[in-house]
Amino acid sequence: MKKYGFRGEGEIDIVNKRYSENPKTIINQVFSALLEYDESNNPQKDFDDTNSNRPEIFRKLYKFASKKGFASEFEKAYFFTVNFFQYRESPKYYIVFVIGSVRKLILKRAEVLLQRNLIDDIDDIFKLKIKSLDHILENIINVEKLLPPGKDSLSCLILEEESFLTKEKKLQKKNQLIGDSVSYGKVRGKAKVLKTVNEKVFNPGEILVTKATDPGWTPLIINCGGIILEVGGMLQHGALVSREFNKPCVVGIENITDIIKDGEEIEVDAIEGIITLLDREE
Repeated sequence: MKKYGFRGEGEIDIVNKRYSENPKTIINQVFSALLEYDESNNPQKDFDDTNSNRPEIFRKLYKFASKKGFASEFEKAYFFTVNFFQYRESPKYYIVFVIGSVRKLILKRAEVLLQRNLIDDIDDIFKLKIKSLDHILENIINVEKLLPPGKDSLSCLILEEESFLTKEKKLQKKNQLIGDSVSYGKVRGKAKVLKTVNEKVFNPGEILVTKATDPGWTPLIINCGGIILEVGGMLQHGALVSREFNKPCVVGIENITDIIKDGEEIEVDAIEGIITLLDREE
């Protein structure tokens, strides 16, 4: 918690609580993974197997690149990927660290407002503009006049993700949905439809179905059987992590969290980009 406690679900949004404030989310995920532990669904083993297979895969790709005449370019790209790709997370780490630090400062101001009964809830601070705080603390302005009506929360940093959905494709069967494959493989299992990370218990091996993910979802992705996302592409967080841990992942299916029912048996064919709802009529 001392090192990573400032991270959490939706961590780019300053409104959202950090793991250090609400450790329940990450504790539940760890507990679920330990409770349902199965050697066939061992993230560390998957990671180690991938690393052990890397030299052989490199040789095959290098042989192919040599035949096509771009072996030196491929070798250079491979070297930079292996040695520097891990640092892609560094800028995000420090950005989120700063956001977490600013959140702490804002909450200190909120404590003062709460003690003076100027706000009803500590999170009301995020409905205000920064310039208004000094006036409120000096009792120049009534805080109620500054709160936007009809909104439970308002973040100055909240980001709404654009819906980058796959182009319409022809369905083969009534019980099939088609999206874009961003991490190849095929898996069958029970669907776990989530709107938020801590919405319900997630059991290892279940297929994660959600709109999009950020680093706060990583523990679920590591323990899932496969992933289906409504929005995203090859460089979306869920796609990157699913490839790192060899999880089949299909993206770009509109309203997928409404179409797939929680607990139903499905197949994720991330080779063809096809989702099959096995309990439904073909």
